[in-house]
Amino acid sequence: MMATVATSVELSVCPSRLWTALKDGPNFMPKAAPFFWSKWEVLEGDPNTIGSLLLLTFNPAARGDLQIKVKVADFSDEEMYITYESLLESDPLYKQMRVTISVDPASDGSKSMATWSVFYEPVGDQGPPSKESRQLLLKRMEQYLLSHDDYLQTVPTMNEPSS
Repeated sequence: MMATVATSVELSVCPSRLWTALKDGPNFMPKAAPFFWSKWEVLEGDPNTIGSLLLLTFNPAARGDLQIKVKVADFSDEEMYITYESLLESDPLYKQMRVTISVDPASDGSKSMATWSVFYEPVGDQGPPSKESRQLLLKRMEQYLLSHDDYLQTVPTMNEPSS
């Protein structure tokens, strides 16, 4: 039976910058959370196309030598969310898992409300990924973006055409 947990955290990063980083998951996620992931590889397609396949390699300290194949199950650039679904043979703790990461503007617009939702079916009595780990992942994304110049939006000058 599938269960759902969700964690929302306000981040001091503008929504468009956070979303730009999340769309670059294979480059961004291992840099923002190296304690959790060693590498994300695109096996087929691109990271923002439904049906694309990725291989997520976890940091051995986080989950041993685990690698999980996921597919992009849903994606919306306009609504700023992406859903990854693990392939059945991938995760020994879960029969099924879908993770949706979404970004919304926070109350003042200069901050983001990031939500990490997990839909899962455990193996045995395994519980959900911990709320603390989901919060930590979101906060590490924020920390990375606040301490690096990656994914900054460029504003065209008067003489430059906007893209």
